[in-house]
Amino acid sequence: QVKCTGACAGTWPPLVIAAGHQPTGRGAVNPADLGTIPDPNTGALIVTYGGYPLYRYAGDLTSGVANGQALFNDGGPWYALSPDMQPVTTTPAGGGS
Repeated sequence: QVKCTGACAGTWPPLVIAAGHQPTGRGAVNPADLGTIPDPNTGALIVTYGGYPLYRYAGDLTSGVANGQALFNDGGPWYALSPDMQPVTTTPAGGGS
């Protein structure tokens, strides 16, 4: 269930996919665990992994940046999700808040 709505969705934009498309993953991501749910903000389809809606932090503008990792706001803390669907609670090297 999407709980990040309104201003929260501005800070944590969801990963969306066009209707009629299926999400795909790489590496250790199990394709059977990928799905979608409707976004109550826009009606778009939010990609889920293991039932978790997937988001990014609006302040992370380039690859390898993780300023949103372990950030406590909008009901957080917010963590990256590993391919085995566990929160990654460490700060990556070279990034973090």
